[in-house]
Amino acid sequence: MDIISLVADSLASLDAIVVYGWYDESLNDTHITYLEFDNLEDEFADDEATTEEHYIQLDIWTKDLDESQNLKKEIKKLMKENGFLYQDGQDQYENDTQLWHIASRWLYIENLE
Repeated sequence: MDIISLVADSLASLDAIVVYGWYDESLNDTHITYLEFDNLEDEFADDEATTEEHYIQLDIWTKDLDESQNLKKEIKKLMKENGFLYQDGQDQYENDTQLWHIASRWLYIENLE
């Protein structure tokens, strides 16, 4: 399975730019970034992994607090509908960029059998 494509497909209906990677200062509009920051094999049978855990971070970058909160709710809905498990998140304002940075972390458990 291609976890990057699954995340992109899950967020395709959002009315915002969605890109793989990290904050892009050349984008002067609200955008969402995502990346897989870890993965590991789990649940073994006969010395073979039966699942793989994919850990994803999503970040909203915007100057508009209301927009950030609306996107956060919509992202939670879409990710959960597509089988992702919410792990944690943090809302923060970055003084250097003057952007709201809304981060969330997700887990997707892939069945390898």
